Amino acid sequence: MMKILYSILNTIFLLFFISCRGNANTNKTTEVKKNPLQVQSTLSMSYDTIVVIDGVTFRVKNHSQCKYIVGDSIKEVNDFLNSNIRYFKADTIFEDRLYKEGYYESLLKGTNFLKFMPADFNKGNYTFSLSKKMIEGFGVIYIGKFYFPTGANSDQLGAFVMINPKRKEVSIWNFDNLIALKSKLRLDFNLRGNHSFYEMIYSKECKIFILSKH
Repeated sequence: MMKILYSILNTIFLLFFISCRGNANTNKTTEVKKNPLQVQSTLSMSYDTIVVIDGVTFRVKNHSQCKYIVGDSIKEVNDFLNSNIRYFKADTIFEDRLYKEGYYESLLKGTNFLKFMPADFNKGNYTFSLSKKMIEGFGVIYIGKFYFPTGANSDQLGAFVMINPKRKEVSIWNFDNLIALKSKLRLDFNLRGNHSFYEMIYSKECKIFILSKH
């Protein structure tokens, strides 16, 4: 009789132990499911809609409602290209700094569109060049090119800051290379050694650069 009672008590204890472990596992599973949602929420807000650099306010230009892009058969390509570009409207542009490397560096870092390692801007880890061009339909622009020859394979080796002082507009371009021609921009996007080339023109309707159909 005692053996039977002991066996029953043993079974009850074992079932209770399994039940407790099951609840613990359920709680852990629920916690794991919640975490990715929290991370996604954080990532979705990783870009500022307004940034302030040297006392100047820069507002992100929203171009997602452009009918030309929405109704275009090459929308996906336009979306991809513009995911690597960020446009800003500034309160003012310091024209006396347009020929100074430090001005372009402060805009590149301060807009928070691209992320950099602390050593990226150490001497010998990058080069800087500046050009002034006239783009049809857009006007006179200044392009500051930062080239990072030691960058990771997954990164573009170039980072470009384009300033249109008359329009008070700044844009950041994440491409391996960017060449400004008279009527268009020629872009090189590098995906682990595979280069894709694109040409973009300025759209007065969209007020941004869009993929050229020619």
